[in-house]
Amino acid sequence: MKSLERIDVTYNLDNLPRLKSRSIKYGDKICYTGSIVRRPLKGLAKFYWHYAFIYGLDTKKRLLLIENNEDGVECITWKDFKVGQKWEMFHIEDNPKRFNTIMKRAKEKTKHQYQGAENNCEHFVNYCLFGKEESEQTNNTKKFTDALFSIMEVQLLNTPDSSLALESLDNIRESLKVPRMINKKLSPQLGQRVKEAIEKGKKMDNAS
Repeated sequence: MKSLERIDVTYNLDNLPRLKSRSIKYGDKICYTGSIVRRPLKGLAKFYWHYAFIYGLDTKKRLLLIENNEDGVECITWKDFKVGQKWEMFHIEDNPKRFNTIMKRAKEKTKHQYQGAENNCEHFVNYCLFGKEESEQTNNTKKFTDALFSIMEVQLLNTPDSSLALESLDNIRESLKVPRMINKKLSPQLGQRVKEAIEKGKKMDNAS
């Protein structure tokens, strides 16, 4: 079931439209296939961006982009990408010879399911262009979540009979894949204290 509203037709990467041009002009720059654009996510404009890379102009003179979304890797029109939002040119690809490498990587990602934290639109464009599956947005979210969890853990460590709450919080950390990362020196120490408190609570429960 499609979860995204579209005005125009979308294409999978095995059935792409024929291109008239692999480049567009942006100001005084020439942007080739792989140039990255982004727009704010609806409702989350202050926090998150949606990314795609330019594929080219088809024979109908439509600007086509390739993105990774909830429905997988797709080729879409500029109209369906922009959806009335402001947008930014995030990276200008100035080497036309990288076309095959970029498209090969994009096709590789069609085999992988979209995941907001591990395989999102930003992971996708960074892999296609730079060979690195990275998302600054995901990293920032994990850092923020780690900071919140760490504050809660410190409070719980100073609260009697809190081992079950600490264990529950630790399980949530693991399920969300949120590492201890806010402080290279203090985070491991806090993690060790949490582990010891959980083990101590389990021993007390077994003893009783």
